[in-house]
Amino acid sequence: MTEKTGTGGHGAVEHAELRVLDRAFTLLRILNTRGFPLTLKELSEYSGIPKSSTHRLLNALINRELVERVGATYRISGCAIEFGDEAGRFHVLRSRLLPYLTRLREVTGYTVELSVLVGPEVTAVCRLGGRDSQHEDTERSDRVPAHTTAAGKVLLAHDSNAAQRYIGTGYFHATNPTTAASEADLLREFHEARQCSVTFDGVDTPSGRRSAATPVWGTSRVPVAALSVTAGSSVFREALARRALLSTARHASAVLRRNPVPVHGSR
Repeated sequence: MTEKTGTGGHGAVEHAELRVLDRAFTLLRILNTRGFPLTLKELSEYSGIPKSSTHRLLNALINRELVERVGATYRISGCAIEFGDEAGRFHVLRSRLLPYLTRLREVTGYTVELSVLVGPEVTAVCRLGGRDSQHEDTERSDRVPAHTTAAGKVLLAHDSNAAQRYIGTGYFHATNPTTAASEADLLREFHEARQCSVTFDGVDTPSGRRSAATPVWGTSRVPVAALSVTAGSSVFREALARRALLSTARHASAVLRRNPVPVHGSR
């Protein structure tokens, strides 16, 4: 007598596994498209997945370094971004503007960064170390709260929707003596950044380094990226930084208008 092996059980298991995978991708897609960190309740509501299941999935994604927990919220990780379309956008942006970044470093001798917003944070998609810098040239830097850098302030100042969402997240907590410590201070700094072609940061900071940043425009109503230079206070010259940044940003913007690079979440 031949024993028959049923396939119903295997099919049910496979279906359950696919359902879990589909739900995990749903959460990643929501975190990526929303941009800003979301709470467990928000993720459950946006996805339609029960809160208990959402919590289990998030823990699994955290263990696989695809999601990060920030306080009571969750955000997509840098590893996940590297696998997504953002990585391709960063590569295109970097490759098109690298000659101009290189020239900016040659002219100033300062560390040069090309930075973009990733939700409430800013990251450099290209960094070229200056004469007094210990940083090596790199394609990516760590993400930091946008309001803590000159580049981040420039990007938020020229994107009102991103700025409003940013204030709502509470990400503008003070992290150093010159960082805006309140909503009013932050709004004032955004206003000043919009009024000035170049934003300076780092006066009298313990780090002894100063930075300046200016937006790079494409065809969108919000900046594609921000150019910044950083150097020790003893060698940093505002006039040189301003002149070199504006010239470089003008040429870089012309390149991006001829060959547009999508702005994540642009309207």
